[in-house]
Amino acid sequence: MILTSVFFILLGFIAVARFSSINEYFIAATVYGTVLNVPLIYHFGLFDHWVFFLLPTQASLILLTGIFEPLPLWTAIYAVAMLLAAIAVCYSIAKRTFATHIIAGEK
Repeated sequence: MILTSVFFILLGFIAVARFSSINEYFIAATVYGTVLNVPLIYHFGLFDHWVFFLLPTQASLILLTGIFEPLPLWTAIYAVAMLLAAIAVCYSIAKRTFATHIIAGEK
């Protein structure tokens, strides 16, 4: 749960820092939300494809499922590794976004 929280906090910072008004953010948030919720299609069994495993939110769903039922070791390792990689990428983007949009004040 901590990895998922860190991932979504960094992603939220990346999403918010670019906008000067809440209305601008809400318009863009629909795109972010749609992309991040795509793995729910796999999770609920509506469509089965390997491409869902390329999104870090799929890893979060796997770890949440692991709370209620046992996970194979490789699945848990994949989920943790995917979230760690996503956190590393989001951290570097968030750091750059902070420097560009908050410190320098560019839009």
